[in-house]
Amino acid sequence: MPPRLPSVAVAYSNLGSVCLEKNDVPCAEKMYRDAVSRLDAYSANSFNDAVAHLKLGRALLREGRYAQAEPESMFGYKYLVANVAPNDHFLVIARKDLASIYDGLHDPAKAAQFRAELEAAAQPVEK
Repeated sequence: MPPRLPSVAVAYSNLGSVCLEKNDVPCAEKMYRDAVSRLDAYSANSFNDAVAHLKLGRALLREGRYAQAEPESMFGYKYLVANVAPNDHFLVIARKDLASIYDGLHDPAKAAQFRAELEAAAQPVEK
């Protein structure tokens, strides 16, 4: 059995990002799925697990596979919205991706919800 240490899974996730940067979506999907599988088995519901799901959702979104991208991106979003600051980099990505996914799924109300969250998070906090 291959090692399931979180650091190995994070390495796969990072390799997926390299693949995605090179527009090699099949390679990215494979790396992200491996990362998700390892993290789900070893440290489910962690920040790294959420980010790996989010990245997998982004790869699927790039291919227009909206129905497959939605649960992956939503998994990452749900963890992040409960555990990080509203303007966290990964949470911003999750909201943008989910808005695009719901556009692709022809659900303008849900797309608008995530765009509204983006706008609200971008507003300066009053003191």
